[in-house]
Amino acid sequence: LKIAGSSPDLAAEHLDAAHRLAHDMKGQGATFGFALVSDIGAALSALTFERVEATPAEIQAMLAHVDAARAVIAAELEDPDSPEALKVMGDLQAAVRANLH
Repeated sequence: LKIAGSSPDLAAEHLDAAHRLAHDMKGQGATFGFALVSDIGAALSALTFERVEATPAEIQAMLAHVDAARAVIAAELEDPDSPEALKVMGDLQAAVRANLH
């Protein structure tokens, strides 16, 4: 995603790759016990669907999804209602609001 923002001529290719990865996250997160990764993947998939370019703010919002998924996996947050999981998702929502609104 960072390359998509810094290299406009490669943006479509990298956004498509990000979309495919997000789609995989959406489908496989719950399989491995991380329902939140599926939710994050679904949101990132929607943000990257059929994109050929993205503003720096949009890239930041997309990267916030990647950071959230990493946090979920690193902390092994299997319970989406745990305080830690709620904080990760709250932080993601705040990042999206800050960059997309």
